[in-house]
Amino acid sequence: MNEFQINDPSLESQWRALILFGKNSATYKFAFAKSLLELVDEETTRISLNQLAEPFSRNILEHLRENDKQGNAASSKFLNTCRNHIAGTIPKEELLVATEKLGFVNVVDAFQNVNGGNVPDQYPSCTKAL
Repeated sequence: MNEFQINDPSLESQWRALILFGKNSATYKFAFAKSLLELVDEETTRISLNQLAEPFSRNILEHLRENDKQGNAASSKFLNTCRNHIAGTIPKEELLVATEKLGFVNVVDAFQNVNGGNVPDQYPSCTKAL
């Protein structure tokens, strides 16, 4: 564990560890973290993937427009859907459905991981909307 986490196990320190040292080779964690910060005013402990879909896809699109490289995988169905939206071949509604279905695969679990283990306080509690 990082020394600052041992000396300061606060939520702020855990957040810092997630952003600086968190496991997520595809850099989805930055779009995910930015989306969580955008939703902080909701003041809730649970966020549905449906609620996250719009800010998350918007933040991924912002990155792809600046740099089409996203992660190490040769291809990604989700990223290809995002690229199709940027190209104007699919509407926003279709992008949001795809984001909810494909965009969070491994992202939520990987976001919690620092140095081979999960942080004590999970960020966030994500659920599928019913």
